[in-house]
Amino acid sequence: MSSKSCIPAFILFGKELYTHPYKTILHYSKMTFVDITNSIAADELIVSKFQESVIQPHYAQDIVSFEDAIDDTFYMQWEDIENSYPDFAADLINNPTKFYYQAEYALREFDPLVENAELRITGYPNQTSIRNLRAKDINTLVGIDGIISKVTEVKPKFTVVVFQCEHDGHEVSVFQPDESFTSTTCPDCGSELSESHVSYTESSLLDYQKVQMQETPENVLGGDNPQAIDITLIGDITGDFSPGDRVVATGILRGNMSTVGNKQKKSILDTYVQGFSLTKEQQDFEELIITDSDETRIEELADSYDIYERLSQSIAPSIYGYENEKLALALQLFSGVTKHVDDGNSRLRGDIHILFVGDPGTAKSQIIRYVKQLAPRGVLTSGKGSSAAGITAAAVRDSDFGGSDKWTLQAGALVLADKGVACVDELDKMESNDRAALLEALEQQTVSVNKAGINATLRSRCSLLAAANPSKGRFEEHVVISEQIDLEPPLISRFDLIFVVTDDADEEVDSEISSHILNTNKLGQQIASEPTESSTDNRNNEPTNGKEIIDADLFRKYVAHARKTNTPILSPEAESLIQDFYVQIRSDGSEDGRIPITARKLESIIRLSEASARVRLSDTIKKSDAQRAINIVRMSLQQSGVDPETG
Repeated sequence: MSSKSCIPAFILFGKELYTHPYKTILHYSKMTFVDITNSIAADELIVSKFQESVIQPHYAQDIVSFEDAIDDTFYMQWEDIENSYPDFAADLINNPTKFYYQAEYALREFDPLVENAELRITGYPNQTSIRNLRAKDINTLVGIDGIISKVTEVKPKFTVVVFQCEHDGHEVSVFQPDESFTSTTCPDCGSELSESHVSYTESSLLDYQKVQMQETPENVLGGDNPQAIDITLIGDITGDFSPGDRVVATGILRGNMSTVGNKQKKSILDTYVQGFSLTKEQQDFEELIITDSDETRIEELADSYDIYERLSQSIAPSIYGYENEKLALALQLFSGVTKHVDDGNSRLRGDIHILFVGDPGTAKSQIIRYVKQLAPRGVLTSGKGSSAAGITAAAVRDSDFGGSDKWTLQAGALVLADKGVACVDELDKMESNDRAALLEALEQQTVSVNKAGINATLRSRCSLLAAANPSKGRFEEHVVISEQIDLEPPLISRFDLIFVVTDDADEEVDSEISSHILNTNKLGQQIASEPTESSTDNRNNEPTNGKEIIDADLFRKYVAHARKTNTPILSPEAESLIQDFYVQIRSDGSEDGRIPITARKLESIIRLSEASARVRLSDTIKKSDAQRAINIVRMSLQQSGVDPETG
């Protein structure tokens, strides 16, 4: 343990501030900061006990190896603090302004190797949603998770400004806890001290960045707008985050008086989080909590002989028919395998893109909305009224966020759906220039922004499920699809599958559809009149065409487990079958105006085959998986006006 005898008078933002006989430290109280002299003065008793109870037993070895660390960040787990020093953990929640810096000071005093370390406490378990933050949480430790929607650039920020009086040379230090600049007067002569009197060499500076966190799509109730909150970051955690990143933040909930008109203060506070730690969630699409019981049920499903039929029936069970289309949607959720080529820069996407085209009233929108709800990470938007920036990303001015003269990045739907499913209804209603922005996002799965001096590339590693209507209102069977939808050929070719759904009069089919709709409504009426647990179970396990459907929660976990544990590879038999089919349809050629058959279609078949193998929880793509993928692609081509036999 260090033998330092000088205890600093104050600690602020991890910096030690010692009293000096020729300096006067002033603090102008703000509603979000209590008296610094009472709350951040180093407490030797607390410091000593924290070192003995937490640091010595849990982190002594980490400190020895800290000399080789690439930065000054030292991480502690909340669990270690709570188990070893529960009183301190409780005080840290209720008065983090004081006790967080006690912990950091204890760390710095423990050993010279960590005397300049910045403490970050991770694993705080008391997570809450942004919309549940309340007045009682002001000035307490909070934990929230969400998606980064905006970021500012990293800039130096004063934490303590040292003013030097030009008349008597007196130095005055003033804390700068937030973005506003606080000036003062000389305590001796009373002269005004402003920006021109700042001593930059004596003042304390740290890197500063503000990010905006938005609620995750899966946590937003239907009809609600996602809520957002600003998070201020200081020190080494700045500059590491981009729009679209899913993060967990721990910090102090603060409040500032908002202003209206000519800087008139309001009694309503604008809240933000003073961030202590901000970590990216390592969970991918598939990271759901799966119990041993769930895993057993999933394995039983994977081994069942009719699993593909049950998966098809479990997608939007209230909608009649579309068995093959629903199976394709199930395979889209299971996804193919993303691959990285040896050159280190090339990446082959595993996500499957699907487009529905057809007559109005054929349940396209309903299917899209069901998949959005089913996917653990789903974002839904409409092409009508959406711009390229709203779908991808944009550089925007924001006077409330980055300042009136600042540009910030704002993530769009495809970026927010990173590692999930982006659902776009009425894709054809977007302007042609706006749709061009989708080309990079669909194939390279990145979004490039070059505007106002910002040159950034964001990730959009998601599947796209889109719907479009025929330009003439109804689909004409004998006219190729490229002449019936207002979509450009380069965009069409990026979809792995294109399904055409039509509303044709057929007495037998109409009778079956009407019976299905009536039965669905009867069941809904029963549930509404008897909202019991048993009726809910009956709804989830309603037989559909003789097949018991898989309830949505188990379906998600099934997809999660398969994507997490299985990375299937092609067997020689499957590889040969896929190659023969692709060569055949290429050699037959395609006529003008038809959907182009490119190498992308070969990759589509491979992705669908991989997803089919994942359904079986297998790491080997069998010939049956390849044949299933070929059958789906063949049906898609036939519906869109391309005969696989003749091109």
